[in-house]
Amino acid sequence: AVPEMTIITEDEVSVILPYDRPGLLTTLLESLQQHPNIGSTKRVSSIDCFSTRDENLNQSTECFQDIYNAVKGTDGVAVKNVDSWTEDNGTRHVRFQYFGLLGANIKKVNCTTQQDSSNVLGTGNLPAEVTLIEMEVELNPESARSLEDLEVYEAELKRATKWMDDSVLEFAMSHPDIPISTVEVMMMLCKLQHARLALNDPYAFTLSAIDQYIRQEQQLPHLTAIAELFLDRFNPANPLSCADFQARAAQLRQNFNKGVSDEKALQFMESSLEAVEATLRTNFYLPDRYAIALRLHPSFTGHGTVGTDLPHGVFFISGRRFKAFHVRFRDTARGGLRVVCPRTKEAHAVESGRIFNEAYSLAFAQQLKNKDIPEGGSKAVLLMEPNKQDGFNPDKFGSHFMVRKCVRAFTDALLDLTSKHDEWHNVVDHLGSQELLFLGPDENILPEDIEWIINRASQRNYFNPQALMSSKPTNGINHKEYGVTSEGVAVFLDVALRRLKLHPDTTNRPVRIKLTGGTDGDVAGNMLRILHRDYGSAVHVVGISDGTGCVEDPSGICAEELMRLVELSLPLKDFDASRLGPEGVLTLANTVEGVHIRDTMHNRVQADAFVPAGGRPATMHAGNWRDYLSGPDGAPSSPLIVEGANLFLTPEARQSLFDDAAVVVVKDSSANKCGVITSSYEVLAAMMVPKDAFLEHKVSIVEDVLSQLRRLAAVEAKLLFNEFEKDPRLSIPAQSTRASEAITRIHDAVVSELQNIVPDANGELDWETPVCMNRHGEGRLTLAEAVTLLTREHIPAALQDCAEKFNEHDDKPLLACLPWPYLQNIIACKLATKLVYYEGLTYVESLPPNDTKLLAATAFRYLTEEEKVKRLMQQIEESSDLSSQDELLQFVKKAGVRAALNMQNV
Repeated sequence: AVPEMTIITEDEVSVILPYDRPGLLTTLLESLQQHPNIGSTKRVSSIDCFSTRDENLNQSTECFQDIYNAVKGTDGVAVKNVDSWTEDNGTRHVRFQYFGLLGANIKKVNCTTQQDSSNVLGTGNLPAEVTLIEMEVELNPESARSLEDLEVYEAELKRATKWMDDSVLEFAMSHPDIPISTVEVMMMLCKLQHARLALNDPYAFTLSAIDQYIRQEQQLPHLTAIAELFLDRFNPANPLSCADFQARAAQLRQNFNKGVSDEKALQFMESSLEAVEATLRTNFYLPDRYAIALRLHPSFTGHGTVGTDLPHGVFFISGRRFKAFHVRFRDTARGGLRVVCPRTKEAHAVESGRIFNEAYSLAFAQQLKNKDIPEGGSKAVLLMEPNKQDGFNPDKFGSHFMVRKCVRAFTDALLDLTSKHDEWHNVVDHLGSQELLFLGPDENILPEDIEWIINRASQRNYFNPQALMSSKPTNGINHKEYGVTSEGVAVFLDVALRRLKLHPDTTNRPVRIKLTGGTDGDVAGNMLRILHRDYGSAVHVVGISDGTGCVEDPSGICAEELMRLVELSLPLKDFDASRLGPEGVLTLANTVEGVHIRDTMHNRVQADAFVPAGGRPATMHAGNWRDYLSGPDGAPSSPLIVEGANLFLTPEARQSLFDDAAVVVVKDSSANKCGVITSSYEVLAAMMVPKDAFLEHKVSIVEDVLSQLRRLAAVEAKLLFNEFEKDPRLSIPAQSTRASEAITRIHDAVVSELQNIVPDANGELDWETPVCMNRHGEGRLTLAEAVTLLTREHIPAALQDCAEKFNEHDDKPLLACLPWPYLQNIIACKLATKLVYYEGLTYVESLPPNDTKLLAATAFRYLTEEEKVKRLMQQIEESSDLSSQDELLQFVKKAGVRAALNMQNV
């Protein structure tokens, strides 16, 4: 039978098919021909999209072979015009709306497919394929669009076949007089403006309101003119000069200020023009782009609701069924890519208005967290549009397929603006510098995505493709497999328990812990492993929850059963209830009541410490933090919270719990920092040693990385609680922010000084350049000496040993193989953390904050004096004739490097 989504009018039939479905076209056409009300008198006007599989490639024409070779191994599209028609059968995935824009009638369609072993489809069980589509098209000479400009037609057809956003074709069908390229810019600006304007005024700037702004006759000409200005500014054939661009922008402002009466519509026009002014480079004119990418000046987006600092850089990417932001707070930055997949239009509308704020907030938190590594903080958030499937035409691949496709489009568009590719001459650049980005996996990113991103970066000539993405399945350090994030959380928990006198060594009883995040999760599952490893019977897990339910037992949940679920990576719904104690309860979240019990577990269950190791951001916020005070006489349900999950508590909730209930909260940017440190080590390894060498030494490298993680967590945890004990009025999160800000201040000062060292025309550095200068301009340390000293501390020993075997620069420091900007940040981060962690916040904050030269000189001087103190202690240890040897050692160790610094005129 003909599907219920078929629309039959007097002279045509329209069939709406939102998703791929193999064999659908053949079945559909047979049904239409047999339908009594259609027969042979009706015309099919639009089919989108359909699919069959035919593994026999028709190579009877040279054209098909050329196209196959052009796209195999990629996700690209190729177009070639021929005069002949080749008979064949089979049809696969082609969007016909574009030909409707041309006023064309499709007389014949012939498609074949061949499996492509050089590519991965990403559906888990189907091989990738190259689809070859041949059409016989009859043009309508009266159409507003034509094939006169063949290059434009081919470029548009490439995008329309696979990558062009649905909204572009839908809008262009109703406005055939507006060129498709102009419509593409208009739709992209609409996506961008909703993320910018709805953040502050969500009711005036809804998605539907913005759609109305661009369709009304009064506004449409102005937005079209703004889009044309964008196109002219970045047209590589004849880009606008700055003077011409500013003159046209001023005229546009004058025009819409006179011609637009609606205040909100006027605000939308102004913001759209500001977006064009803020764009520093775009990939719009690249012939094979998968999505539209803009590198924006951060002043355009501004800041989010958490923090007031402007980012260093912002990318906006608009593609088919998605939009995304990448926000970073330093030139060289690291952070995860997460995909948000709302299920309804209503949920999507909410997420669309706050996507930039989410990316900003996560990047801001990442910046605070990344204090121990060379890279600053960044985050990429990709928002999918809701699934368009329905009962008539279920999506064969589901959201899995669309997520993979959108991740690929996002990544490729980002590479368009960050890699030196063959089409760079088509990028009009107002930025003037190359940018180095590092990504990592976050929500909804799979190992197959990681592999594809690395392979695509290699194809696009990105600097060291293996370094672009962390947590690689083979030559990476998988966070879940090795529990790297949880190792750091466990160290902060242990230090906090000892300082608050809640540790079993002090109480002589098991410590009671509650967690959110399931037994099959990364942070929670590995926390259970580590607690079992380090505490044994001295720990009782009294409550745990995940998406499927929660388990509670005041006498301690059966550790063996929890570990069984962890080992099998099973959720809590698979908990064996027979292993519960007399007061134990297993609640499944499959009813309204069950969901409520699960969602309130962290507030109700009484424990010594709470470890949020999973859950949505802002679970505890200004409006509900009092629910945590469920103990006797309004006491908190636990006096200690160690945040294993990002942003589980809002800043307001943290501060209120501390002020009103004396709850000690260890902030996420400190507690769970070891995950990103691991990613940094992984990328460093990718830049230093070949893949095979890393795999050969991986076991020992991972062991050393885990040791480094525990050390870095311990040194910060001790610093924070030392400062807290000095001034109990200032909360641990406030101390954590102080530490991050102090490290960042020293870090930036050192980088500022190192930027004065410029490689020569061949990209070579003068390693004898002095890098430690006092106020009199006297150098005390060469670049080679500084790098050599810091290498020992920053790089895990096993990785150093591995790198030395493959170091091609025998006469240079081990890290000479790294890009100079990255090496600058390694030097800066090690000097800054050394100074803050070992000398404390009070000393660092006493230094003039705006005297970057003094801050940098102090940091370098600390390094040289530290070496002197080490040599002095060694001499004392080797002097066996000293009767006061132990006393002298303690004195020198206690006085430390700061005493040596005070003796010098920095």
